[in-house]
Amino acid sequence: RSGGQLVEVHEPAEVAGTYTATTTSGWGAPLTAVPVTGEVVMVNDGTSQPTLGCNAPVNDVAGKIAMINRGTCQFGEKALNAELAGAIGCIICNNEAGLVIMGAGAVGGQVNIPVVMLKQTDCAQLRQFAANGLNVSLVLPPSPGPEFLDGDFDNGIIAHEYAHGISTRLTGGPSNT
Repeated sequence: RSGGQLVEVHEPAEVAGTYTATTTSGWGAPLTAVPVTGEVVMVNDGTSQPTLGCNAPVNDVAGKIAMINRGTCQFGEKALNAELAGAIGCIICNNEAGLVIMGAGAVGGQVNIPVVMLKQTDCAQLRQFAANGLNVSLVLPPSPGPEFLDGDFDNGIIAHEYAHGISTRLTGGPSNT
């Protein structure tokens, strides 16, 4: 899946719940049912626009989920900078309403951590708690239905196939009535 309720906030209670996000387009670690859970910290790359993550973070992101603002440099570059500094996951905050599928750019293929994008409004709500108790999981939610469907339990299929047997249109061909 490229989108859905992929970000689950555990703490603090004021913002706990699930948030809609998109994932990358064929790069970074895929989200699975096994959550990547950790404290969220806003990236500071030491430049005049420190939260863009276009350079290596100067703050401690090791073992944490890095939150990075969208803008200027490529998505893959932001995520790789965070990963090389020890981040276990990456949340990129969109700088406009809505969500986009993130392209890899020149170095995204080197990223081995899960990367998601949150809407601007959701990031604004969560950002105030980054490095102050914000604990989230990046996880693929369970499928809402069964993974394997069996036509043996679907009466519509049973009735349809039975009708072949009681009509002149059998499965053996038109000359085998």
